[in-house]
Amino acid sequence: MKIFFRKKTTINKIIAFLVIIFYGINIGMGQNNFQINDKESFFQLKEDTIKDEIASFITKSPNCHEIIKSVSLKEISLKRCSDSFAFFEKGNLFASEIIVSIETEEIGQRYKLKELFYIHYKYGFSLPDSVIHDIYVSVPCAEYTSKGKPLSSNYKVYQSGDRKRIYIYMINRESNPNYEVTWVIINDEYYTRVIDVL
Repeated sequence: MKIFFRKKTTINKIIAFLVIIFYGINIGMGQNNFQINDKESFFQLKEDTIKDEIASFITKSPNCHEIIKSVSLKEISLKRCSDSFAFFEKGNLFASEIIVSIETEEIGQRYKLKELFYIHYKYGFSLPDSVIHDIYVSVPCAEYTSKGKPLSSNYKVYQSGDRKRIYIYMINRESNPNYEVTWVIINDEYYTRVIDVL
């Protein structure tokens, strides 16, 4: 009887262990299934100017959207980045006009957006948590020089020709499904985000 009890206990432990592993895998898979809200899609944008400007740099739209007029966007330079942050800056020797700071955090084996901070001269704010909390990201730095200087990033920042609009763009090719996000700032106020599956 004692031997049978021990065997039964061991079998129960093995079954419990397998259930936990299976459940954990399913949770992990569920985190990869990023849910897109159709209302945030590029194709739902109503403002032609914003739609044209975003269409000029995102991956999703060029084959599906005819740009109504030529757009003038200036890319803001990537200054520093690592596995946990990216830093963009526009300015001169005397002052920084635009700063965008992106911070990520590692959760398990994936990176999640932690904070997205925007500064225009002395005025700045963090984007609302509600528009970044569900975003898993690729590592900020995509390529370095041999001396560690950043060459490219999975993020880009653009300013409109009239300087009224800022677009913060991110592409994630490591998630399932792959997707891209653009956060829009107008006149130093957060306006909206645009998300589409690639």
